[in-house]
Amino acid sequence: MIALAAQGTEELVRNEARFRFIFENVPVGLSWFRVGHQHEKHLVNSAHARITGVSGEKCTDPGNYVATTHPEDSIRQKELTDRLYRGEIDHFTMEKRYLHPGGRIVWCVITVHHFREPVSGEIQQVASLVDITEHKRVQEELARKEAESRFI
Repeated sequence: MIALAAQGTEELVRNEARFRFIFENVPVGLSWFRVGHQHEKHLVNSAHARITGVSGEKCTDPGNYVATTHPEDSIRQKELTDRLYRGEIDHFTMEKRYLHPGGRIVWCVITVHHFREPVSGEIQQVASLVDITEHKRVQEELARKEAESRFI
């Protein structure tokens, strides 16, 4: 019986290590949080911190993400988030801009999934961020060249 318990513990440790490796090394920004009646938990990977410009202990305060989000995008995201909390939708996807210090803008596609545990009422939310800054730059350059060609 003790051997089975030890084997189960070893498997849990291996699975945790695999999860951490994947979570930290995927090039997509990932965040997860759970809010319950007595506790709140957050997980944020390094790609998420790089894309948003919010890292370390600042990642546990949602206000820091609002502060770094372009005001127009913040309004749209709030509308969608309100719909999530009202239960009208269970997820949303949108393009948004994060404003980094020094004026750098990082464009991303954010997808947020929301789940409310039926028994406990705990809320879980997972967000993924894909950096599309280079894609946006190329789009703008193509539009500029097309406008220039039409002018000529």
